[in-house]
Amino acid sequence: MAEFERIARYLQPLAGEGAMELRDDAARAYGRVLTKDVLVEGTHFLPGDPIDLLARKALRVNASDLIAKGAEPEAYMLGLVWPEARGEAEFASFCDGLRVEQELTGLELLGGDTTRGPCLMISVTMFGVRTGPEILRSGGEVGDMLMVTGTIGDGLLALEAAKEGQADAAAAYYLPPVPYGAEFAVSAHANAALDVSDGLIADTRHLAEESKIGIRLFAGRIPLSAAGKKAASEGRLPDLLTGGDDYQSLMLCRVEEKISDDRFTVIGEAMDGLPPGHVEVLMPDGELWVPEKGGWDHFTS
Repeated sequence: MAEFERIARYLQPLAGEGAMELRDDAARAYGRVLTKDVLVEGTHFLPGDPIDLLARKALRVNASDLIAKGAEPEAYMLGLVWPEARGEAEFASFCDGLRVEQELTGLELLGGDTTRGPCLMISVTMFGVRTGPEILRSGGEVGDMLMVTGTIGDGLLALEAAKEGQADAAAAYYLPPVPYGAEFAVSAHANAALDVSDGLIADTRHLAEESKIGIRLFAGRIPLSAAGKKAASEGRLPDLLTGGDDYQSLMLCRVEEKISDDRFTVIGEAMDGLPPGHVEVLMPDGELWVPEKGGWDHFTS
């Protein structure tokens, strides 16, 4: 059974007020926006990843969710399963990484729990303050333009580089370039938004399904890094659009909106005549590509 099917069948009936029926990326409770991510060694990161950067990454993947909800990351709670094979020096380095990210962002640690286990597991619950109206995956309308921060596909390419031991090319994997500060533009302009973690295609489909609209992406407009452009020229554009772990903000907003944050690029449109939940890509050669449902799934990928 796929991840979202498990959530719908077993966990949605348990969800309380503010959980948005577990259909969104964050909850709303106690005057805050809340999110949670768990990173497991061997599943979400490689055993040899630099431990200080791993600590910072654990905070960033949570902050990414809040930013895309128009919320400013404020504080977090930390759960750690720490294996005996990793000594005190690594623990100190891990905490140094947390300190660096806290100094960069103003985040504060509020508490948590630590215990011993067979492999390293990092659980972060992060709290944020809304900077404007509530932003959900739903709310997009026909005619909205689709915009994204940063570049797409670097998460996949950097992971491949890390697996090959190419540290210089793996920077976006070790420390995702989360768009801190973009929450203000999201809250000011978005009808619907989320972060790109499952892959651009999959996350665009999440917006399309929850907003009950169809979306066309324009491949030639999707921002790519130099490495991404090289990969696209080698026929890997579909991989870049489905790879995931880019941790950029993706939003639908009205065409007439003028976005002051120049990190956002228009990459698509919610179009009349497309069925709800439909996503298609106008490729550079003029052909339409209709991707199969996909993206990262913790139980089937």
